[in-house]
Amino acid sequence: MLRGDFGGRGAQWKVSWRVIRDRPWFEFDNLSVRWLRPLVGYGPDLFRSTYLLESPPAGSENIPEEPSHAHNYFIHQTVEQGYLGLSSSLGIFIAVFLIGFHQLFVNGKNLSHVHKLVLIGLLATLAGRFLEMMVGIARVSDLTILWVILAAFAALPAVMGEPQSQKIQATELTRPRDSRRRERRHLPLSSKKHISDWSGVLRLTFAAFLIGGIGTLALTKSVNYVRAAVIAGEGVKHVQSRQLPEALSDFNRAIQLAPDVPSYYTRRAQTYFAFRGKESTHEEGCELRKDIPYELCLRVREFENNLINVAKNPFQYRSRWGLARSAYDLKLLDESIIYYKETLGMIPGSWRMKNQLAGVYIEAKQPEDAVHHLEESLAIEKKGKTSLLLGIAYRDMGKKVESDSALEDSIAMGLWGDDERNARLLLFPKYQQSGLAPVPVDNPTDLDFELPGYGWFTLDHLRELGWENGSRRPYQLEIMSLIDDEGTLSKDKNGDFELFGYGRFTLDHLRELGWVGGSRYPYEIKLMRLIDAERAAAQAAQTQEPKVTPLEQAPIPNTVSGDKK
Repeated sequence: MLRGDFGGRGAQWKVSWRVIRDRPWFEFDNLSVRWLRPLVGYGPDLFRSTYLLESPPAGSENIPEEPSHAHNYFIHQTVEQGYLGLSSSLGIFIAVFLIGFHQLFVNGKNLSHVHKLVLIGLLATLAGRFLEMMVGIARVSDLTILWVILAAFAALPAVMGEPQSQKIQATELTRPRDSRRRERRHLPLSSKKHISDWSGVLRLTFAAFLIGGIGTLALTKSVNYVRAAVIAGEGVKHVQSRQLPEALSDFNRAIQLAPDVPSYYTRRAQTYFAFRGKESTHEEGCELRKDIPYELCLRVREFENNLINVAKNPFQYRSRWGLARSAYDLKLLDESIIYYKETLGMIPGSWRMKNQLAGVYIEAKQPEDAVHHLEESLAIEKKGKTSLLLGIAYRDMGKKVESDSALEDSIAMGLWGDDERNARLLLFPKYQQSGLAPVPVDNPTDLDFELPGYGWFTLDHLRELGWENGSRRPYQLEIMSLIDDEGTLSKDKNGDFELFGYGRFTLDHLRELGWVGGSRYPYEIKLMRLIDAERAAAQAAQTQEPKVTPLEQAPIPNTVSGDKK
C-alpha cells in the first residue's frame, strides 16, 4: 500500500524542487550557467546525477538515494529541460484537450456519432496517460504509445471526413464537357512523358547509396552495442566464477565493439583489482612486463581504466569514487584527495565519503582537514569508525585529551576487528597508567551474520572478496576456506593486520620483537612506540633540534606494501 507520501514519491518531489529552486552544480566543473539553468535545465539524462546534489542519506548505511526518475514526468522535465521543457510538455496536453473539447461542444453538430465516440475515447486515453505520468515513470515505450495516440488524434479529422479523391471526382463530373476538352488539347505529348531523365536517375542513385550507407552504419553500430552487451554479460559471469583471464578478454572485446560505454571500463578496472593478491591466476600483460612490479602494473591499469571512465561519464559519482580509490592504492595522495573531494561534491550527504576523504587526509599528514570532515560525518551519523578516525586525527594534532575522548566514544558506539583493536591500542597508555587496561572483546554481537563453527562476520568481509550484491553463499564459502587453510581472515599468509596511522604489518614483525604467541597487545604497543620514536628523531634532525633518544634500540619493521581494505 502507498504511504502518505505516495510511496516515497513525496520526498523525491521535495528534493527535486530544491534542485530546481537552488540550481546547485558540481564543484569540480565551472560550467554552471546558474542564471540560465531555470530555463534550460541540466540536460537530458542528468536527473540522477543532479538529484544527488540535494539527496538526503537513507537506508541502513545512510547512502544518498539516487533515483533515475522523479516519478512525475513534468517535474522530471523541469529538472532536465527547465521551464521551457515544462511549458512545452504541458502545452502538448493543453492544446489537445482544448481542440478536442472544441470539436465536441462547438463543432459537434457536424460530426458523425462514430467520430464523436472515437474522439471521446482518445481524449479519455490521453487523460489517463496524463494522470499516470503525474506519479509514474515515463519510459520510452510509454512515450511511444503517447505519441501514437497524439498522431491518431491529429489524423482523426482527415480519416473520419469525406475522402479527398471523391471530392475531386465529384468536382470533375460537374464541370462542363467543353471545358474538359479544352484542357486536353493543352496536355503535353505522350512521347515527351517517356523521355528518360538521366539526371533524375543519377540523383535517385546517389540518394539510394546515401540512405543505404547511413542505414548500414546505423545497423552496424546498433548490432555492435548488442554484441558488446552480451559479451560484457559473459565477462560478469566469468568474474563471478573467478575466471579472471576470460573475464578480462570479454571486457576488452566489449570495449572494442562499444568504446563509448563507460561501464565496460569500470568492469575492466574491477577485474584488474580482482587479479591483485591472486597467486594462482596472473594477468598476462602485467606478468610479461619487466620494467615495473606485477602488483604495481595491475594498480596502474586499474587507475587508467577508472580515468577513462571518468572522462566518458563525468557526472557519475561512482566513477570518481573508483578513481579516488585507485589513486590512493598508488599512493598518489594529493590526487586521491582531489578525486575524493570531487566525489563528495557530488554526494555531499554521504558520511562514508567524508570518512574516506578524512582517512586520506590523515595519511597525507593533514589532520586538521580530516577533523572538519569527520565532525560533519558524525553530525550525519554516529559511527564508531568515524570517532576512531577523529581520535587518530586529534592524536596527530597533539590534542591528547580530545583524542582519548573520541577513541572512548568510538568503542562505546561499537567497533569490531582491527578497528576495535586499534582503538584499544591507542588508549592502552592511558588505561595502563590508571590500572584499568581494557580486555579485548573476542565475540562481538552487533555484526551482520554468523557462519556456524567459524564466528561472526560483517558484509565488509564479503566485499573484500569481491561481493557487491546478490547471493552471498559463494563468498561465505570462500571465507570458510580461507579460515580452514590459514586460520585467519587475512589473505596474507603471514597474518596481515593494520595499525591505523602506522600502516599494515604481518605477524613476522611482532616475532622480530619477541612475540611467540598469546596476546599481541604489548608487542603492538612496542611497535607503535618504536615508530613514534623514529618519527620524532627524523623530525628533530630536520629541524636541527636535539635528537630524541628512542625508547628501545631495535630496527623499525617495514610496513607491508598493501592497501587499506
